[in-house]
Amino acid sequence: MYQCILMGSMVDYRILLSNYYIEVREEYGVEDALPEVLKLSIRSITTSTIILLTITFACYVIMSSAVVSILLTLCIGSLSAVLLVIFDKMIVRKKKI
Repeated sequence: MYQCILMGSMVDYRILLSNYYIEVREEYGVEDALPEVLKLSIRSITTSTIILLTITFACYVIMSSAVVSILLTLCIGSLSAVLLVIFDKMIVRKKKI
């Protein structure tokens, strides 16, 4: 269940980034477009992530023990997903030919 939620949020973040990239790429070159895309999309991505983290953590605190592990996993997974999307450039290094 929680894998579907995490996958949905990651796909949503990437679609948002892709749409902004297509729009920005018409005005800027490749090197200049990527930072501009992050500037445009970072607010939407962080807002969505903060809401997901807040809800899952709040439910983690008040729910019964059977659901707690699923909610904690979802909370950690959501945080990991947004960090991977935002800091993708630092994580993936360019290959030298």
